[in-house]
Amino acid sequence: MTIGLWAFYTGAGALGGIVVAVVAGGARFGIGQLALAFVTSTWLRLVITVVYVAPAMFAGYNATHGIAQMAKAFAHLANDLAIVGATVVTPTAFIRFTAMVAPGPAGRDLAQGYHVSGGHQVGQIRRPEHSRCSSSILD
Repeated sequence: MTIGLWAFYTGAGALGGIVVAVVAGGARFGIGQLALAFVTSTWLRLVITVVYVAPAMFAGYNATHGIAQMAKAFAHLANDLAIVGATVVTPTAFIRFTAMVAPGPAGRDLAQGYHVSGGHQVGQIRRPEHSRCSSSILD
């Protein structure tokens, strides 16, 4: 978002700022996904995940706190609701960020289109050995 505001204030305009922000956010997300895919150390994967999930935690806290203040809640109630908001947003961001990456390091099969466990090419239909079809479309 900061880079989008920078682009807006340096003359890119509103649409240019939005485009720059979206491209920068997508690039940051992609770099994080690649980092998780290629790093083998569990601790380093945890650090990468925390670096990407921590801003979501702060955003959840601040957004909920702002909404509670607009609703004219008491100060302690606004803080309590903000903690609940951060508690809800943090696991959601963690799950969304880590769900797209395989559990282990990518290895050599990342760009080849093969399943690591099955060894067959993605999209290839395999007929079970016990199939009773004498002639089928699968051949």
